[in-house]
Amino acid sequence: MRIRNLALLSSLFLATLVFAVGEQRVVLRRKLIPNDSTKYKLVSNIKTDFTLPDGSTGPESLVDIAGDYTITTGDKIKGGKIPVEVKTSNMKMTSTDTDSEGGSPNLDMHGLLDERGSLSDIVVESADEQAKHMSALFGNIVNGIGGFPERGVQPGDAWTVTMPMSSVGMKDIQLEVKYEGERTQDGQTFWVLHADQDVPLEADLSSMAQAGGQPADSTLHMMLKGTMHVTSEGLYDMQGRTYSLKTENRSDLSVDGPQGGQVHIRSDQTSTLTREN
Repeated sequence: MRIRNLALLSSLFLATLVFAVGEQRVVLRRKLIPNDSTKYKLVSNIKTDFTLPDGSTGPESLVDIAGDYTITTGDKIKGGKIPVEVKTSNMKMTSTDTDSEGGSPNLDMHGLLDERGSLSDIVVESADEQAKHMSALFGNIVNGIGGFPERGVQPGDAWTVTMPMSSVGMKDIQLEVKYEGERTQDGQTFWVLHADQDVPLEADLSSMAQAGGQPADSTLHMMLKGTMHVTSEGLYDMQGRTYSLKTENRSDLSVDGPQGGQVHIRSDQTSTLTREN
């Protein structure tokens, strides 16, 4: 009887251990390391086509963008935040619209970063006026898909992040991010975050035109609306730094044409951000 009871107690104990292991949660955090420098390579391809109000199709547009990014942290942590700077270099853009290759304006972006990957006090410096509004690009480079949740997570847990859009006049989007667990790659262990959903898009073209230096009345009362399907996967090292980010965006948009009717715009974009050190 004693042996039988001991066996039962042992089984219950082991079952409890299995349950406890299954309930372990990972607290995702960005370790704030002073004077840390990380380099990334960005490659982005965008294909866009148009359907005009009369049913005819416009010429397909292909844009390729590539460049380097360096993220550097400051030397002091204050109030749970550390200064962070992102500098771009070697930015190149090719487009079928111009049939030529040219350089894109380099950006120098500053902000404050906390342990959950949230950014604040963002300032974008550039010789290009429209580029100064690209604070969303800053966030995507520094924290990938989005900030980390407040509580610990286990595989399958999800949370919502706000993704600021790059262009003036575009509304921010809400994106659900899911923790997929850990993955071993290139001899390292990474946290895997994933997003896969449709999000609504809306943009005021008059505001975008003004930001680009064009007269607002050229696009007066023209609203761009539609949806974008976002598929994104980010790998983060155990210090919470982005190791790689792969994103595919498929947009289906419409805007009132200048002569009446609607212009439909379809766009496919793939982007990869890869750490180089």
